[in-house]
Amino acid sequence: MNFLDSPMRHSSAGRPLWAFLIFSLFLAFSSSFAFAQDLTDRELIQKFKSPSRAQRSGATEELIIRGRSPETFEALSNLTRTGTFEENYIAWTLLGEMGKGEDVPRLMGLIDLSNKLRAIPAIHALGRIGHPSAVPKLVDILESARDRDIRLVCLSTLGEIGVAGSRGALLHALGSSDLEVSLQAGLALAKTGDPRGCPRARQVLQNEKKPRFLAPALETLGLAGTQDDLDLLSGLEKRRHPAVLVNRAISISGFQLRSRGLSDRAKADSYSDLAKGRDKFIRNWAIRRLSKMGTERSLGHLKVHLEKGGAAGLAAASELRKHGFKLRRDQRRKLHVE
Repeated sequence: MNFLDSPMRHSSAGRPLWAFLIFSLFLAFSSSFAFAQDLTDRELIQKFKSPSRAQRSGATEELIIRGRSPETFEALSNLTRTGTFEENYIAWTLLGEMGKGEDVPRLMGLIDLSNKLRAIPAIHALGRIGHPSAVPKLVDILESARDRDIRLVCLSTLGEIGVAGSRGALLHALGSSDLEVSLQAGLALAKTGDPRGCPRARQVLQNEKKPRFLAPALETLGLAGTQDDLDLLSGLEKRRHPAVLVNRAISISGFQLRSRGLSDRAKADSYSDLAKGRDKFIRNWAIRRLSKMGTERSLGHLKVHLEKGGAAGLAAASELRKHGFKLRRDQRRKLHVE
């Protein structure tokens, strides 16, 4: 029996202990962020070696909120070559948040394809930067890599960047005999607005039960499906298909169908409304769509979400940095508090 199921949880004697545990956790996380605000960037990077997970997380979060400086970017780049696997992961995460299109050639030169534990976070970072100049290199990796996991993350990253120039490679991968590779290729195509992955996704929904196959199939139909696909999604048996994944696909599919033909202004307003929801996946998707639009109105919506704070505010801050926006001290403090 764990504590949540024990009689102590429901007794008056147990309440002070339960409240004390919650308060202690709050203090631990609060102190991890409080210490981070008083350190220099170099000292924060040294905290990546700390045995305390809270301190590592606090240092990472503080660096993300502070944004890029030349010295920090250089130190993180060096850490991708000299650090442990965990330090390498943290460094690439931050480089993905701070990087710009002009950094892509140098970062591509740092990718170590001989070890997938180092290569995968690096490829993810290129997706976070989202610059089209990374596409040729990613296509080369996709076509030459023998490691299946590296191919899958390349497909996911090409979908995130969403450039039509990658469609040839994606269509080739769509015909793969490896079902997971094929589905990820179809999802990447859907993210570029190409519906040619939908037939395979429909087939999977009829024959497969494993979430690793269902998740990309549902998302593909959500992004690029027709009204018939929305009807199909709405009629799926919840016992066979994970309800959360189905509901996400229905929400995105319905939104995509309703938004076709809308003006950019109306689309930006709709994405902003969608970003107010509780589902993290849908919220982050909507925030990224606002960023990709890049219009005055869509960026204005991101600034509104930033001012309101919370999870949507953190996501908005990350996207606004890609457009050259620098956080004020009060905005940084508010994101820490949230």
